[in-house]
Amino acid sequence: MARTRCFPGPTAAVFVALNLMLTVAQVTAVDVDVGEALALQPGDNANLQCNYTTTQSPSTGSLSWSFNNGSGDVTFYQRLGSTEIPSAGYQGRVTFIGDLSTGVANIRLSNMQTEDSGSYTCSVTVFGDGQDSQSITVTVRGPTTVPPGTTPRATIPLVIAVPVQGWLSPVFECQALWAAILMLAILGSDACGKLDVVKHLAVFGPLVGVALAVVGIILAFVPPNSGNSNQQGFMLIEVLSGVAALMSIVAAIDGVLFKKSGSGVNVPVATMSLEFPLGMMIAIAGTVIPAVYVQQETRVPGIVLGAICVALLVAAFIWFMIRVGFGRKQSSRVSQDFSEASKREAEKEDA
Repeated sequence: MARTRCFPGPTAAVFVALNLMLTVAQVTAVDVDVGEALALQPGDNANLQCNYTTTQSPSTGSLSWSFNNGSGDVTFYQRLGSTEIPSAGYQGRVTFIGDLSTGVANIRLSNMQTEDSGSYTCSVTVFGDGQDSQSITVTVRGPTTVPPGTTPRATIPLVIAVPVQGWLSPVFECQALWAAILMLAILGSDACGKLDVVKHLAVFGPLVGVALAVVGIILAFVPPNSGNSNQQGFMLIEVLSGVAALMSIVAAIDGVLFKKSGSGVNVPVATMSLEFPLGMMIAIAGTVIPAVYVQQETRVPGIVLGAICVALLVAAFIWFMIRVGFGRKQSSRVSQDFSEASKREAEKEDA
């Protein structure tokens, strides 16, 4: 008997999926180096030095400086490309004296006073290379001086919604990539007549999705994100990851209950029906987050990955619908042929 020739099996598809996810999530390193501690007198200017190296173009770096006097970090200066955002309490005092195109992120703070003593942290984020930060200790000793004609300044904390950092966004989008690969693997196994493989994929495939969702939730609460809900896209990623985890659990339960059907459709319909909206939800959000929240230089990779996931999911869903329609039509034809055969047998017996 001639052996039916099939495309590479689910194992190969899973291997390709894992390689794609590792490639997408690959992160090298940003290396930040700051100057030595400063000891100043009231009224002095502080030149805060910060240099960084990256495998990407240094000009794509996102820079922020924060201050901590023991009461918590307060971001007082941020630079996104050519746009700088000093907090209201530091306007006129902070001057950028670096050059991001060469990896220099120095700033100057004028008219330092004793209340400015503390730790100053330079943080640089580069898409594809992650984030790094280093701190400088500044000590101001002596009587506070106030220039004639001015009033003591008030420091107004600045809350800046920066994009999520590190592995969080890639792992989030990999949930959509895995949903697409899982659907294609199940349909491929069904096409090759491997019902046992379909069964195993329907059970364990969604559990991998649960693991990805849980990893994404955990990554949001460890450095460099550290549970900062002010980050752009943070809450969207957390909520959708939670929803995706619940949907994957339900899909896995359906996989456990799945068995060969007499209707001619031998794929877990409920599992597939859950994986498609789950993947589309993550893929669309994974496209919107970099398109809306991330600076211009880093938008393209996230948008491209989201678009690839959407295309794969749509292709898998079309294949799924064709398979369901063909299976039911085939089952109906078999039932019709069986009924006609039974009718002919009955007529012969009557005769």
